[in-house]
Amino acid sequence: MSAGNRAAKPRHDPPHSMEPYDLGGGDDLGALSEDQQRQLNEVKIKKRLANEAYLRAHPEIDCLISGFLQEAFIRKPANVREFAAEYFTDSALPDRVEAALDQRRKEMDMNNVLRQVHRPE
Repeated sequence: MSAGNRAAKPRHDPPHSMEPYDLGGGDDLGALSEDQQRQLNEVKIKKRLANEAYLRAHPEIDCLISGFLQEAFIRKPANVREFAAEYFTDSALPDRVEAALDQRRKEMDMNNVLRQVHRPE
């Protein structure tokens, strides 16, 4: 394969929002061969799917992160690390997360009712 043909081929096909590795070009072999990059991309896709499944199975994580970000945006702390340490070690945090989960369940129940009411026949 000539260097011109190699340059015409796509050098990377990383999963969405994931960084590709250097495949090089010309006489430069790069960090990964094309096969290694393909295998790495497959591993990244499988890991992303596993992470998404885990997060769907644990809505408390979404409530925890959402609550933290909401408080951080409202308070705009000068020292975010200190704020995060205080937020995540607060003894009232489990109660706040549980309340957020309850609210989320109520909203999901209401959405399901509305879907059934407005379902075309």
